Amino acid sequence: MARAIRRSSFVLSILLFIFLISGCAAIKAAFEINAISVQLNASSQFTGLLVKFTALIEGGDSYEWEFGDGGTGSGQVVTHVYTTSGLFTVTLRIMIDGITTIYTKEVNISATSTTTGPSDIVFECETSPGVDGLCGINFNGSGFKAIIEDTATVFNILDPSINSVGQVAFFCIVPAGNSICGIESDGSNFRVIRAATGASDNNRNPSINDAGQIVYECQNNLGTFESICGIDFNGNNFRLIRGAANTNDENTNPDINNSGQIVFDCELTADEQNLCGINFNGTGFIQLDVAAGGTDQNRQGAINDSGQIAYLCDNGTSPDGLCVINFNGTGQSVLIDATDTNAEVERPKINNAGQIAYDCELGNGSSQISLCGINFNGTGETTLDPASNTSDGIDDPVISNAGIVVYECEVGFDSIASLCRINFDGGGFSIIRNSLGDSSRNSQNPDIN
Repeated sequence: MARAIRRSSFVLSILLFIFLISGCAAIKAAFEINAISVQLNASSQFTGLLVKFTALIEGGDSYEWEFGDGGTGSGQVVTHVYTTSGLFTVTLRIMIDGITTIYTKEVNISATSTTTGPSDIVFECETSPGVDGLCGINFNGSGFKAIIEDTATVFNILDPSINSVGQVAFFCIVPAGNSICGIESDGSNFRVIRAATGASDNNRNPSINDAGQIVYECQNNLGTFESICGIDFNGNNFRLIRGAANTNDENTNPDINNSGQIVFDCELTADEQNLCGINFNGTGFIQLDVAAGGTDQNRQGAINDSGQIAYLCDNGTSPDGLCVINFNGTGQSVLIDATDTNAEVERPKINNAGQIAYDCELGNGSSQISLCGINFNGTGETTLDPASNTSDGIDDPVISNAGIVVYECEVGFDSIASLCRINFDGGGFSIIRNSLGDSSRNSQNPDIN
């Protein structure tokens, strides 16, 4: 699932002094610290710096953190938001075989200089003419970079999903077959997260949350039966979350929130497309919206951290409309009832404020795709960017928690995808990545942190 915080001129300065409190000098750094993103309020005033902490010592029974401002955390990889500037002593306690070792590092949270870090946006691109890969860029169009490109052993890189700490999961083909790969959005720490285990193990379409939990479609050597699998960003804790029982039990298109709640398309009987939910640990399976018949389809669900879900729905006779429901199965409502083949809805995305962005056909006799928005409660329906001479070929919108919508757009009708952005209130339109006249700049399928 997609989430983002606007970046500004702030830096995390690290004092590279590490002490082993138990009395022995540290042989290597016990943990590393990365500034991820600055949090701002509506007046662009500093309200916090999101920082990622990674323990570099493997095999711990437990990892306990104190961040120096009263905050605590547990786990080998954690994040923390500092809401004030200053010098803080971070303490890490690692227990191995009943023995606890303590490490500290001082960090200076400062609002006086600039920083670089993960990109706000990742997307499919050509890193050079004829070479596909993933690229990154910021909301204001700055910081463009090639994150990873096709090689002889890792290629066909598609479907990126990024979390707020800059971890990117994506589909890749490696010698073992269709796999799930990962990388930091600054281009570091590439890894094959889940390699195919056989010719019938088809892994694709990942979604990652802030805890590094990844859900994806898998076949797991079950032939053509589509299942939902899970794994963490480091390649550990693989699990079969929802296994397909037969060819009539297919599970696709998963999306996960920061509570580990997953929404996905499911077929419970032949030719029925339903909306289902389950937790990352495999518990709590629920049929959220069950098709009334073979032509009744509910699909493309997107979930926010409150468990609010936006998805496509129809009644078997009409084009796709837009529905919402809660993860516990309550509150189902039809927001957009498409009654015209030129008024269809596609690819809804929802943020934590309940704002929904989606592709729409406006029902004016044209098949051109526009960008629309509406709130989870059904208010505020609006056309954010109508198909026009300025920006045509609109597709694949994603929306940040700050209400910034990023989407594919065609500039000048040249059939080459650029990247555009607009605010949910309709202001702030800009072309982030202009591909006009240059097919090597083709920019598609964005996701935002």
